[in-house]
Amino acid sequence: MLNKALGAPFVNLDASFLNELRSKLGIVIPENPWWSFDYHFDWLHAVLQYGPDYHIEPPYAEIKNEPETIKGSQEDIDLIIAFEQTIILIEAKLSGSWNNKQMRSKAERMLALPHSNVDLHLVLASPKAPTGLKKIRWPDWPSLVKNNGFAPHHIELRYGDTNQDRLMVSRREIEGHKYYRVKPVYN
Repeated sequence: MLNKALGAPFVNLDASFLNELRSKLGIVIPENPWWSFDYHFDWLHAVLQYGPDYHIEPPYAEIKNEPETIKGSQEDIDLIIAFEQTIILIEAKLSGSWNNKQMRSKAERMLALPHSNVDLHLVLASPKAPTGLKKIRWPDWPSLVKNNGFAPHHIELRYGDTNQDRLMVSRREIEGHKYYRVKPVYN
């Protein structure tokens, strides 16, 4: 839909963004890899289940869902980049803080991914590096092992080329009345 709405310039990922990923992950990424926004973990799990040839044709077989890895939820990864046998998962936050509960849930989904036929990577993207995340049991993908524990790579997420304040809508309740306001992201 975004390609249709925004046209050809939106077809490829930004070259400087790909260079930053190449540098951060230490891997070769082609100029125009396949990518998608908001890719559901259920979809990713189902596709990876069919590896290594990923050839899916009728008749479509029933696959036992025990333990329950396909959850029927819309839990997703913000950006997925795939090429050859490599998959890069990028979780992004433009505003707000990294939430331990949410990241623990995503880590659990990642732990369940069939990954014997692919090289998986995880990157967190935000204006500021996460500081409040507690140690989470991340998958043992080589790119996650860092500093005697598990920690995803981080890249700075910039808000375009503007110096303009990033704005957000916040909600709160005061003495039983509900309010909202528009405010700068980091104030």
